[in-house]
Amino acid sequence: MSNAPIALRPDVQKLVSEKYELTVYKSFLIVSSVPYVTSNRKVAYGIIACAYVETGKPDHTVYFVGDTPCNKDGQPLSQMINNSNPATLFDRFVAQHYFSLKPDNREDFPADYYEKITHYINILGAQARFIDKDADARTGRAVASKNDDSVFRYGDSASARAGIVAVTQKLWLSRIAIVGLGGTGSYILDLTAKTPVKEIHLYDGDTFKPYNAFRSPAAASLEQLQAEPLKVDYFRAMYDPMRKGIILHPYYVTESNIEELAGFDFVFVAVDKGPARKLICNYLKSSGIPFIDVGMGLTKIEDTMSIRGNCRVTLCTPEKNDHLDSCLDVHDDIADEIYSNVQVADMNALNAVIAVIRWKQYFQFYSDSEQAHNLTFSIDLQSLARGAKPSEPNT
Repeated sequence: MSNAPIALRPDVQKLVSEKYELTVYKSFLIVSSVPYVTSNRKVAYGIIACAYVETGKPDHTVYFVGDTPCNKDGQPLSQMINNSNPATLFDRFVAQHYFSLKPDNREDFPADYYEKITHYINILGAQARFIDKDADARTGRAVASKNDDSVFRYGDSASARAGIVAVTQKLWLSRIAIVGLGGTGSYILDLTAKTPVKEIHLYDGDTFKPYNAFRSPAAASLEQLQAEPLKVDYFRAMYDPMRKGIILHPYYVTESNIEELAGFDFVFVAVDKGPARKLICNYLKSSGIPFIDVGMGLTKIEDTMSIRGNCRVTLCTPEKNDHLDSCLDVHDDIADEIYSNVQVADMNALNAVIAVIRWKQYFQFYSDSEQAHNLTFSIDLQSLARGAKPSEPNT
């Protein structure tokens, strides 16, 4: 963890100035050495934690680390305790209680973090001072907030509010790669860019063309298209305001540079050339690198004047890879007017969504009872076929 301090909003800085032991870490505001009374009428010191947002008003709830807080007579402060279900907020930081209490049912509470934090500290401390008149959370041991080396340029307060930071930590990978930034690859980038992966490496040697603009997230301007940027440059510029760690490789993956893929935690293969797919997937399989390969097949049906087809997501891991040859199409995909049309961008997006969900399942962010390593969505049937499970030798 970096020791570089981060800038605090004024209401939080006021807490620091008044000598509360405060830090901001993993998108949580944490105040330590908070005095309270235990059930045996002893003064103990707990920790208050809540989601930290850099702008706007906070909500009125906090987590508490410690025994059940009581009044001076040893009776639980039940009016303040919403529940006492242990919650892992991040790492091994576990809160035992969740507080929710607005003073006098004020709907506008709290005005800011200063009012919120001191509200709960005052309730707990008032009971503690009946037993120890010197009990005070303002210890003078103020702790500067630290930069936790987040890839994001602003805090992920939504995960903190939802209490899933500890779950999200499963996605704190060092390096992943996306090979191919076409329709599906660009949507894979859009979704993975919003995860805490430290480095996302982009491999593509092509320029960003008008048909790419119609099959990728957001909306490119005419001026951007006229500049004919490389895809990797265009997409890094798109996500740079949100996050760091997007690494560019403005060329295709070939036999001459395939070994660059060694050492990645995970690779997404989103290429539309069968020989390139075969080269890359075979290398990753032999190297023991987990990866997902994606593919689409679309056909115009003349008699109904409609589009038929499917999208495929194939996961290959060191533990399960004997299905690979039977699942992959190593012939050139059909890159025609149908595949390149704006009206099938939803299929690209769906292909990417299934791929990223499957990736998150592999790293146990999402639960996974089926453990299917080959998924195919059919437009006609509006169904997802699941195959190549660990118990199945081949599909």
